[in-house]
Amino acid sequence: MSDRHEEALKEYLLLMKMDPTKAQYVYKAGELFEERDNAQRAVEFYRKAIEIDPKHFDSHYRLGRSLYRGKHSIEAKLELEQAIEGGTSRNHAFYYLGRILKENRDYVAALLAFEKSQREEELKVKSLVERGSCYMSLNSLDRAVVESSNAQSA
Repeated sequence: MSDRHEEALKEYLLLMKMDPTKAQYVYKAGELFEERDNAQRAVEFYRKAIEIDPKHFDSHYRLGRSLYRGKHSIEAKLELEQAIEGGTSRNHAFYYLGRILKENRDYVAALLAFEKSQREEELKVKSLVERGSCYMSLNSLDRAVVESSNAQSA
């Protein structure tokens, strides 16, 4: 972690001590722990931010994504659904929700989630590839080819 990140983390930890009711401070500290590849501490901070403010939807998204990466799909799904409800990072949340649904072989629901996630430019190709994979699992090879072609041209 760079010195700048280390200083930022110290500042957020100090701000949290000064005002423990600000979910945003806790969330930002969680982000910095995540950037340090300390997922466990990041999860703790995201949970704390949600405890302070249950409507801190960025924390729900980050917690859901972290839980998904840690192979805790059931909890991740609930957090991602909360993030989607709140409207923040919706397209990104839809992408990870789609991954969970696909892993659980709920391909129709996954297709809908990936359709929504592809609205985010940086997720477009990945979402199209995931949609193609869902169609292959559904033995709809014609549609899988269309999605693959769309991914190549995106």
